[in-house]
Amino acid sequence: MNIQTTHVGSLPFTDLKEALAYTFQYDLPVLFTLPSLGKEHFMGADLCYQLGILNSINPKGGLEINEGESFKPITPFFSKEFFNAKGNREFKYQIIGPYTLSKMLSNNQLTLKQLSEKLIPSIKALIHNLGQDGLTLFSFDEPLIYQANTEELKIVKDFITELTSDGVHFSVHICSDIPIETCQKLGVALNLDISILKSGYQAYLPYINVIGLNEGILNLQEFVGTNSSKYLGNIYISPACGLYGRATDFCHRILNNLRESKEKCIAAKI
Repeated sequence: MNIQTTHVGSLPFTDLKEALAYTFQYDLPVLFTLPSLGKEHFMGADLCYQLGILNSINPKGGLEINEGESFKPITPFFSKEFFNAKGNREFKYQIIGPYTLSKMLSNNQLTLKQLSEKLIPSIKALIHNLGQDGLTLFSFDEPLIYQANTEELKIVKDFITELTSDGVHFSVHICSDIPIETCQKLGVALNLDISILKSGYQAYLPYINVIGLNEGILNLQEFVGTNSSKYLGNIYISPACGLYGRATDFCHRILNNLRESKEKCIAAKI
């Protein structure tokens, strides 16, 4: 088992150099977002802005889009500076998933299936381009997917399957308690906050490839238990959610806690 530290996506910094210095302290750095720099950097708004379809953001956070516009190629914020700084290192990128995005579009006339199908060409091209620069983990942020029914979960699963790319692993970030049945129906690797899984985390082990931790502290030996054989290859440990809104000292503390957790796991020969 190869344990690596990473983080979700958003960072609290306003200084780009500070953000770059922070993410490159993780084993798997992240092509991050900086929501403090403006509303177009917030989850969902950033993707719509990059696609060239964002009209406005209403006071409650709903997104007004121009549905008739063709989607433009996606160029992530800060990608030039990130690639100049990262050298040959692999990295992670995260964007909003189709289900949560569909719930944020206040004037949306598209069904979830229609929205997903419209997103696929732009996101597939994005994954291809980032893959050439070392992308190894691509994550979809789906905090609202616990509301999805069986048909909607299948649409999201088919959406991710359509985007499959050699050398790139996919994950769905969920920072809410979800039934194990939702994991089974979704059928993709998950980034779960294990502290809020009310039914206990052991049943979720086969579906997790990123372990989300509120404080960055984990006894992985206790967590994995006798199921360590299920983890072949990489397992990532990460803050449970994006770090936007967190104090700088918290960001550095959780990074140190993740490092310590990893070292303890290595010492225990997990």
